[in-house]
Amino acid sequence: MAMKQKYDRLYLVDQFELLGLDNTNARKAAEVATGVREELEDMMTDVQRDISSKMTESQKSLIAESRREFDQFSQSMEKRMQKDNRNTIISILLGCTAIAASILIATFH
Repeated sequence: MAMKQKYDRLYLVDQFELLGLDNTNARKAAEVATGVREELEDMMTDVQRDISSKMTESQKSLIAESRREFDQFSQSMEKRMQKDNRNTIISILLGCTAIAASILIATFH
């Protein structure tokens, strides 16, 4: 048993004796109080562990949602770039056609 636990138990025994209990009953009461405190500490540890595991699950779901949103954004940007590339190619072809037509008109005029 750690020194702090021994000190805490002796302190509780003294406090229960000050309340009027004899030494045997004070020790029993201190034992019960110490056991209750240890149980509560264990319960708090379990609750903290549950909370941290739930936080990680919620963080995982947030990450997954962010990934889905990014994938959707990437796909829409890719489609937009393809459309922009197609429009650029069409504009270049129309420009070349206009230049060729101008050359032909100038040559035969």
